[in-house]
Parts: sequence; structure tokens; C-alpha cells
Amino acid sequence: MPIGRYTGTTGAHRVALPVLRSLYDNAESVIEFAAANPDPGLLATWFGSRTSSTEVKDRIGHLRTYVAAGPVDIESRNQGTLGMSDLSDPARKILIGWWFSLSWFNTGERVQTIIHELAHKALDARDKKIGDDYCYKHKALELARLASRSREALENAENWGYFIANHRFLMPDAPARRDPDWSSIIAANVDRKGQPGAELTQDPALIDGDNPRW
Repeated sequence: MPIGRYTGTTGAHRVALPVLRSLYDNAESVIEFAAANPDPGLLATWFGSRTSSTEVKDRIGHLRTYVAAGPVDIESRNQGTLGMSDLSDPARKILIGWWFSLSWFNTGERVQTIIHELAHKALDARDKKIGDDYCYKHKALELARLASRSREALENAENWGYFIANHRFLMPDAPARRDPDWSSIIAANVDRKGQPGAELTQDPALIDGDNPRW
């Protein structure tokens, strides 16, 4: 199902529509593949070894149904983040921030972000915390590995994003795991980016100077 309307708020850095369509199509196709072929190794990595495969299959099936039910609108917002979802809004819409348009983030990270946001909307997934830190990137792995909290990984949008996006390496036309467009989403590399050691600032002027946009 193609994306719905693509809009942007004042000052938002928008992505070229053909690029966004391709990213969304990638997300949709890997959701479809993962729903039909959930990988036990990826399940254990992102949800913990004690997690029921039946429950994961049920939830990913629900996500697939949500995506297939109709177009999802996307809105760019002038905010320093990759993606957002307004869970109080029943509309079939996800939000992306100005980081999403930066070349600092690769294809895999953008696709993972779209799946993450769709998991918010379709599964009512949340952004869990360990202490004061949201369970993004390596914290999502840590959440899955904590026996006392692995259940929460099923409710964390980041875990769904990475679990599903990593099925891209198992598809018939799979990229190589070292492919720079995708390699940063595998578990060993979740904190690595296109500019090793770089820190992403909230200052859009600095971002624009150091990080070309798509």
C-alpha cells in the first residue's frame, strides 16, 4: 500500500517524495516478509530468549494488517528527531523530524524509524526506559537481555523496529551485512553511524553545515 499524503510544518526539512516512497515501500515489504518468516535468532536478540514466538507472530501479523489496511500519511516536522508518533491522534499518520532528512542516517536507519513509528500506531508500542534513558539503540538490546524486563521489549517500539528491519538481510534480494546503507542496524553496530565519533547536535545550522541532506 503506498503512503498517503506527505505534508510538512513550517520550517520542516522535507525528504524528496520519491525517496520517501521508496523508504516506506522498503518498510512495508520487510514487514510482510518478517510476518511470514519470523527469524528465531532475531527474535531472541530483540525480544529475549524467553519470549514466546507465538506472541511475536501474532503482533507482527497485527502490524502487517494495519499497514495493508490503507495508506499511512507522513508529516515532516521542524523538530530535532528522527521520528515521532502522536498516540492521542487516531489518524493513520506518522511524523518525522529534521534528522530524518540528514545523510548522516542511512537507508536502514530510516526504514527502521518508519517501522518503529508504525509499531507505535499499530501495536500501541511505547518508548520504555531503563533508568533515565529511553530504550533506543543499544538500550533496546539491553532491555531484551534483562530477564526481569524482557517482556517489556515486546512493548518497546525500538525493539520492533530493529527486529523487523533486520529481516531485510534475509530477503531474496538482501543487501550484504557490510553494506553501508544497511549495516548500522545489525545488533553489533546499532550505535555506529556514517560519521564515526560524530555527535548529532540539536542546532540545525550546525547540522546543515556538517551533514548534507538527502
